[in-house]
Amino acid sequence: MSTAPSSTSSSNLPDELDAEVDRILHDKNFTSNSELYRLQSRDFNTLNPTGWLNDNVIDAYISLVAQTTPPDITIVPSFINSAIRSARISGMRMRENDVLFRLTKPYPNLMNSRLILMPINIGNTHWMAGAINLRTRTLTLYDSSQSAYQHHHEDIFWGIRNWLVNEGKRRQQPLRDLKLTAPQIPVPQQLNSYDCGIFTINFILACLQGNDSFAFNQSECSYLRRKMCWELAKGKLLKQSLDEKQSQVSKLNSLNVEKEDVGSSTLPLSSSLPEKLSISESEPPLAAAPQDLLTNSDQEVDALLLQEVEEMNIDPEANSKLDPYTKEDLELQPESHHLANESLDIAPEIY
Repeated sequence: MSTAPSSTSSSNLPDELDAEVDRILHDKNFTSNSELYRLQSRDFNTLNPTGWLNDNVIDAYISLVAQTTPPDITIVPSFINSAIRSARISGMRMRENDVLFRLTKPYPNLMNSRLILMPINIGNTHWMAGAINLRTRTLTLYDSSQSAYQHHHEDIFWGIRNWLVNEGKRRQQPLRDLKLTAPQIPVPQQLNSYDCGIFTINFILACLQGNDSFAFNQSECSYLRRKMCWELAKGKLLKQSLDEKQSQVSKLNSLNVEKEDVGSSTLPLSSSLPEKLSISESEPPLAAAPQDLLTNSDQEVDALLLQEVEEMNIDPEANSKLDPYTKEDLELQPESHHLANESLDIAPEIY
């Protein structure tokens, strides 16, 4: 496998975001405390140009992506496959692996999913992505260093196959079998020994977005690293942030246009109306508002609102959400779901 350096092309992030990324990567005490994950400076350091992404970064980014995806696809964190691999190495039978089934407990719709996606770690040396199509009962592995790690594919397949078959039995949703299939489209290959995590994340994103090809390559890894850094630090995806910003700009522009339209008239507003619809004859003056709304202080307003709430007799427990899991289970990542195009789900060839 070639060890050519990653691309050093300049970032395509907006200048202000690029400056934020520099600050984050140089801050030895930086911590991101999201509701979904907690990352420290040592985790963000893996997003530097030649860093090898650790499981904290991989799983945090997956949990972030999961918040914006539809429900018929499940994406599971990397520790699921790590538990599968550990069970195979130790010789433990899947049906006896209570730890693994406890880890998958927060995913009640797992076996109802159309597609299950997972990042796969091989002995802390390599990342690849797995896509399980439960409709066709196939597993496809997207590997950015296939020539070096293809000999691991069969072992990965048997671990995942045995896990899902027994998972189905536990949930009384039997899966008859699973087959290993080759990717249907060309899979980009990394040109170094450390960008596998970046490729893996973007393989999963391509499946989620329903792309019929992988529209990225080695030359974009520098940008993708910095983009991930900003997103993980802010706890939201860059596209989502830019869309929100554009929406705010559009609303502001709309308000400015309305102000300009009103201010452009040289006549008084009442003069621009037809005589039969003059202000004095159309609507009552503001003084005609109900007397119970004409309060003289914020305290009076609060008192009125409190009185209304009390009269509504609202049960404070009415909207409480039942949690079917134990306290220990709450420490696991929440369930995540995603949607992908069928073109990335099925491949014609079998290894």
